[in-house]
Amino acid sequence: MRSLTLLPSFLLLLSTKIPDVQARRGGGWSGEDSSDSNDGSDSSPESCDTQEHPQVAEWGLLPGHAWNYSSKENPSRDTSYDGSFFKGAGYLHYHVDRSSGSCYIDEDDHAVHLLGYVWIGPQPPTPPGPMNPIIISFKAWESSMSLDEIDVAYLNIPWGSDGPGSSCPSEPDLISLMTSFEWTDMDALKYRALDSMDMSLSEAGTDERRVQFSATMPNELEHNPGMRLRLPMRTCASNMAYQFDNPDRLTMNGSFTNTTLDLTLSGSGAVNGRYEEDPFQAEFNVTFSAVFDSSNSTQKLSLRHPGEPLVAWLPNSALRVARSERAFSLGFVSFGIFILLV
Repeated sequence: MRSLTLLPSFLLLLSTKIPDVQARRGGGWSGEDSSDSNDGSDSSPESCDTQEHPQVAEWGLLPGHAWNYSSKENPSRDTSYDGSFFKGAGYLHYHVDRSSGSCYIDEDDHAVHLLGYVWIGPQPPTPPGPMNPIIISFKAWESSMSLDEIDVAYLNIPWGSDGPGSSCPSEPDLISLMTSFEWTDMDALKYRALDSMDMSLSEAGTDERRVQFSATMPNELEHNPGMRLRLPMRTCASNMAYQFDNPDRLTMNGSFTNTTLDLTLSGSGAVNGRYEEDPFQAEFNVTFSAVFDSSNSTQKLSLRHPGEPLVAWLPNSALRVARSERAFSLGFVSFGIFILLV
């Protein structure tokens, strides 16, 4: 877990420009995309940093306070707070009000195929602040690939204002949100946490293996939750990145079982391009279905068991078996090579 005695980290934060942490409805973002914050320096592909394809757990689905309790942050820690990953596909439907702003398009309604991930995890005991019993994180991006290809479908893209090649590629997310988030209290030099959406859980009628959830963003948030809600670059016949400044009526509803998940996300509001001063109005609706990603989850859901919370977790024994089989296979191959060389 990150120690508050590591003052150099905070001094580094203090030495950089930190945006105003006050936010209404989570308006705006936790920070600029690296591709959109150029200072005039060369941003050609040759000067861009290249990164290896990250593991799913490193895609930014875990808020900081949950990451601190996970075995991903410290491999020697137990996996009780690792949560469960669900991979899936869906569609982003959005409608642009052409009577507002300066968005020049031929059609009002659009549909975009999405691939994405959901992480469902327990709420860590510290820091205090969140009231939601669990955390649901949702990340989705435009892709023409199938769900079977999702492991290689999360590809960085250029989000420049002048089209492809004008900036360094960055995360392709059209949607990135968490129902709880971590923020830095620079006055107290502490990490704190809050809910970004008020969430309720309930039993799904007679279906003993399903839990329903409903989450709504409050009218005001004291701190920026770092949500990302943006439209494809081609939205207004340009290659600019368009994002919702202060989404209204942002709601997320759905249900999940131990192995499946369905959700809808909807909202509306003013949309701005990076250099546009004349925002336009738009509304969106996302439908998404997913299945449990056992190969990337150390924990699996255990729902509605007597004497347990409505949502609980168990170790994912299937992952351990798969890892053991891979380790045995590698050992067997290595032994075979040794025999051939002797």
